[in-house]
Amino acid sequence: MSPAHLPQPSTAFIGRDRELKQIAGLLTDPTCQLLTLVGSGGIGKTRLALQVATSQQVHFVDGVSFVALTSIDSPDFLPTSIGATLEIPFLDPEEPLLQIRRYLRDKQMLLVLDNFEHLLDAAGCLTELLQAAPHLKILVTSRERLNLREEWVFPLDGLSYPAAPVADSAEHYGAVQLFVQRARQVRPHFVLSDHVHAVLSICRQVEGMPLGLELAASWLHVMSCEQIAARMANNLDFLTTPLRNMPERHRSLRVVFQQSWSLLSADEQAVLMRLSLFRGGFDGAAAVAVAGATLTVLAGLADKSLLRMDSTGRYDLHELLRQYAGEKLAEACEISTTTQRYLDYFLELAEAGEAHAYGREQVIWYDRQEVEMDNLRAALAWSINTKKVEIGLRIAAALRWVWETRGHLEEGVTWFNKLLPISRDVSPSVRAKALHRASELAGQLAYEPQATLWIQEALHLARSTHDRWNLAWSLSSAAYFTEQDSHHALAMLEEGLALFWELQDALGLSHTLRRLAGCAIGHHKHAYAACLLEQALQNDRQAGDKHAVAWDLCFRGVVLWIHQHHPKQVIPLYQESIALFEEIRDVRGRAHPLVMLAEAERSQGNFARSQALFHETLLLERALGIRDNLALFALAGIGSLAARHGEQDRAARLLGAVQAALASGSYNTRLSPLLDVFDTTVAAVRTQLDEEAFHAAWAAGNIMTLEQAITEALQDPPTLIEMKEMSQPLLEPLSPREFEVLHHLGTGCSNAEIAQKLFISVATVKVHTRRIYGKLTVSNRTQAIIQAKKLNLL
Repeated sequence: MSPAHLPQPSTAFIGRDRELKQIAGLLTDPTCQLLTLVGSGGIGKTRLALQVATSQQVHFVDGVSFVALTSIDSPDFLPTSIGATLEIPFLDPEEPLLQIRRYLRDKQMLLVLDNFEHLLDAAGCLTELLQAAPHLKILVTSRERLNLREEWVFPLDGLSYPAAPVADSAEHYGAVQLFVQRARQVRPHFVLSDHVHAVLSICRQVEGMPLGLELAASWLHVMSCEQIAARMANNLDFLTTPLRNMPERHRSLRVVFQQSWSLLSADEQAVLMRLSLFRGGFDGAAAVAVAGATLTVLAGLADKSLLRMDSTGRYDLHELLRQYAGEKLAEACEISTTTQRYLDYFLELAEAGEAHAYGREQVIWYDRQEVEMDNLRAALAWSINTKKVEIGLRIAAALRWVWETRGHLEEGVTWFNKLLPISRDVSPSVRAKALHRASELAGQLAYEPQATLWIQEALHLARSTHDRWNLAWSLSSAAYFTEQDSHHALAMLEEGLALFWELQDALGLSHTLRRLAGCAIGHHKHAYAACLLEQALQNDRQAGDKHAVAWDLCFRGVVLWIHQHHPKQVIPLYQESIALFEEIRDVRGRAHPLVMLAEAERSQGNFARSQALFHETLLLERALGIRDNLALFALAGIGSLAARHGEQDRAARLLGAVQAALASGSYNTRLSPLLDVFDTTVAAVRTQLDEEAFHAAWAAGNIMTLEQAITEALQDPPTLIEMKEMSQPLLEPLSPREFEVLHHLGTGCSNAEIAQKLFISVATVKVHTRRIYGKLTVSNRTQAIIQAKKLNLL
């Protein structure tokens, strides 16, 4: 058959250039005689095969023959269909297949067999043809692989589309190109930029399926892209076409899926409809537990292009096929039983992950839970819809650690807000656990009124039911919200720690030792805090818990910094802590040592490095939606750097915003000694701006939202290059406390006045001044002030 006799696709080929080149390359490989393009219905197999046939005509001396198999009802008719296309008269009494073999024996030809999936019982015929004709190549399109020894398989997916909105480069994706081409057939003046977000939504909903795109575009004569995208969301029957010359099997996606469904065995149909519950993919173990799948059935569904398997061994369904299979599940009246298995499986997964939240396998389970997060969300939603609230609460409570570690704090609080109000009748132990887990997440987002109510109820429930485990955790959480009464907080933490020792709860012990150390820091009990952290660090290293060790190192650095202000001691601790948080992918935890490292670098005179670290902290805080002492500390640090570099007005605005946030009471300020830099910088800026300018800038900062202040802080000053070159030209940089003392020396304060302002003794002031003189290589106060001004330290 010559190229002129090849059937032409109803629409022009688009978006498959890469696949076309790959297939052409395979057909030139002498070891590849049989190549199957495998893909679901509507994915564009026929169109691509025709394009391949046309482009490859010149490489086959005896041409290309295209055999359409859609209309054949029985495998018995395959040889006669091939013979009819090859124009073999079949006049001999021999079997048709023998005559075809003799005809092809010396031919150098490409034989294209289109839509083979319903003729698989005749696949052996292809082996006979290839054995008889060594120069023959066969290209097959099928929804299911042929499973022949000679077969090479080329899986075909949808056209490329952006997984997230990228309006600037949308036109570079194949799915978008095809939709725009079809749209312009209906609306000649269609402009992508006018409807780009709706077009991207359409492409994502059909996952780049060419037929889905064409069916959607065919509706543009009566509605907009935005209306089409909205109608598609929950209506499989919407994707139909009124075009008269579309093949019947392509007139709607429902027809496409019905054809695929009809080719399945009863077992395959039963498994596929149950698999419709999964979201975001699933692994083999989940398929067995929820859908009763066997490996054979999963392999069969994958072979039929109804399941996709990625390189990790996870399966997933095309979203539109999932909707169709879900309808079948409802028709079979199996939603209730399958949903229960689904809830049971993901409850077990969540609680198994929680059981491994402390120890060497922690990260493995965090990763596994994060991979299944879409399914866990679906399980939470099902628990609400089916009134299985206790299961939902147990799942949510078990996910507390992965929500925190992987930066899903806001989502966790949202689920608790949905579940807790409808869970008054669940068992007290389940509710108490959910309440203190919810309170912890909410506290980190500074939702303290709600968090406090939750933890108070958790404490009441645990005490009234004599639930020691929930009481221990509730005491630890409650102490977090009792900073106004630090002695009460200390007592609660010590009570909780004693309970965790009794219960031998390693995670609770680790967690509470650090929290108790933080409370001790607030009481200026630095030796006690250091002892607690040393104990925690020893336990956590022995257990192999990298998450806990990262926190221990961070808090240890904080204790040393507040007690001694010695950068060389704390910088290695912060660096190791950051490295561990990065290793376990804890984006939330990493912000803590990051901001502390920024302050240590600032005190060393490494101002560019310090500013970069403060900026990184703010970017993390913004991305996570967190508003706490870290954001305020970073803002204060950047304000200090701005003041040092002569940007007093900018510094006053940033510091004014920090002061407003502190005064609002909406942001927790634990470890308040870390904000000492704030008071020092404010005092310095006051002396370098006239009163009117200071108050104007301060007032402007006071009315900023924290988000506005962060945006301003993240704007690099125009003199950043100078800042990078600027560092303290001292053999040993001044510590933050020495900077404070130097500032007060510069304003003319006496030693007694400095001692009063800084709440230290006169003797301590004298120690600091002697160190300052030594570092500045001067011998008295006047020389120190002159030298400090030369070095831009004042």
